[in-house]
Amino acid sequence: MRVRLWWGAFAATAALLVSVVLVPSPAFAAKGSSWNIPVQRDWQWDYGREWFAVQWGPLSAGDCEQRNSYVTLPPPDQYGNTVVGWGSGILLTHHTTHADVWHQSFVFHTRWGTTVLAVDGFDGPQMTQINHEYSNFVSKAVHVDPQLWPLIAYVDWTGDC
Repeated sequence: MRVRLWWGAFAATAALLVSVVLVPSPAFAAKGSSWNIPVQRDWQWDYGREWFAVQWGPLSAGDCEQRNSYVTLPPPDQYGNTVVGWGSGILLTHHTTHADVWHQSFVFHTRWGTTVLAVDGFDGPQMTQINHEYSNFVSKAVHVDPQLWPLIAYVDWTGDC
């Protein structure tokens, strides 16, 4: 009886090890972040949307890199409705086996650290070629407290690939 129980446990463990080794799983890279990027207000830039922040230089996550991206957040209407826009700048991958995708998120906060808006789900294009420069623009409808919007002073960038 004990031999049969031991043999069953051995077989289950062996099957688990084989599945872990042979079944491919998605790769996960470390996230890259830039914190407290100051907002810049310019009503004449980007077709009338208020230009909020620019992330100059590279932001790396795993094998991927983002350079010179920007985020816009125009004033909300009286109900708090507005749109966040992300211009990816330059996206590229230094290594891929199929296609890498840059995933971007933002946290808008006041100079005192109060979060006004946290938003994610901005995806770049599928990057199938190594060291090829990609770019895109993605927008997303959001809700922002109209009384807190003018107090936004900084944006945190987080990218994942």
